[in-house]
Amino acid sequence: MSVEEPPFRSRKFLAYLVAETTWKAALLVVLILGMKNGTIDMIVGSIALAIVVVAGFVEAMYIGGQASLDKYVRVAQI
Repeated sequence: MSVEEPPFRSRKFLAYLVAETTWKAALLVVLILGMKNGTIDMIVGSIALAIVVVAGFVEAMYIGGQASLDKYVRVAQI
């Protein structure tokens, strides 16, 4: 059995962390700047929802891609 690299040495993982931080920061900025009188209007809410949906899709695809890559690597080792 081979020794696996720590995740912080992977460029894909670091790019994923940057993307995670960026979408959360963008959501925070949209929500803070979009507040008027303590409420959020329809356009700002729609933008926030779009950010969350796209980020969720990217996360699911990253995790799925890594899982399938790990599967093929393990099969190749056999």
